[in-house]
Amino acid sequence: MDLAAGTGLVSKLLIEYFNISPLSLYLVESAERMYCLLTNDLPRDYFNFILCNASMHLMSEDNIYPVISKLLKPKTGYFIYTIWYHSFDETEHYQKN
Repeated sequence: MDLAAGTGLVSKLLIEYFNISPLSLYLVESAERMYCLLTNDLPRDYFNFILCNASMHLMSEDNIYPVISKLLKPKTGYFIYTIWYHSFDETEHYQKN
């Protein structure tokens, strides 16, 4: 699941990089102009991974963590998020020294 998917750019990159079926992803966006799915329609204990790229600072931790914990597979699911926005172009060729 791509939480706060926006236009779907990160999901598109994941689909291409990992060669996965777009049908295996859920894109969730609560911004009215990008809205695509109600959280009530999401299956419980279903997701292996939930990604939230550059939008956690917009969410209430008191509200989001209980929802995430219900959606992830128990004891095996991962919630991966970034806090700050970064450009893929800026980090694509990053080399750790």
